Amino acid sequence: MAHIRQQCEQVHVRRTVFVTMLEAPIGRLFVGYREAGIVYLRIGRGEDARAVSAALEHRLHTSALSAQGEPPAWVREAIARFFSGERTADNAVDFSGLTDFERAVFKAASRIPRGEVRSYGWLAREVGRPNAARAVGQALANNPIPLLVPCHRVIDCKGRLHRYVYGIELKRRLLELEGYRQEETPADVRTS
Repeated sequence: MAHIRQQCEQVHVRRTVFVTMLEAPIGRLFVGYREAGIVYLRIGRGEDARAVSAALEHRLHTSALSAQGEPPAWVREAIARFFSGERTADNAVDFSGLTDFERAVFKAASRIPRGEVRSYGWLAREVGRPNAARAVGQALANNPIPLLVPCHRVIDCKGRLHRYVYGIELKRRLLELEGYRQEETPADVRTS
């Protein structure tokens, strides 16, 4: 019986999502993480931690949340690396619970260099589904880890900024912070 209880406790610890709040150059960030990596990131828009926890519970289908004051160094480092222009370590995010397609899209989006953009069609080709640009867009619209999975670097086939969960203005601001200028339309967008 003790063995079963220990296994249950281990599963509970692995499933527990810790929630913390960090200040960043674009405002308040709420970060959900567990042992395996960051599973959720939300740019604060006036919400409090309780509202974010409710959204996180709904998104991850878990009630195993624990408020956490000071996050571990690796969480702070992952966020700091993004804002300093460095690539976030691949092991800083936890893609478990996502479909294979979502995982492929998010990993491909993570390879888009800072200061550059790619089209939804480019991402579809990258994941081996050249006719799935709309499905790519849908996956990115549901990205649980914006910034670390830089969906803001994806634009439409005509080189325009297109939809962002936090609004086009923040998408533009993030791209400008990264050094991208909208007149620099990449070749893959011009030819797709």
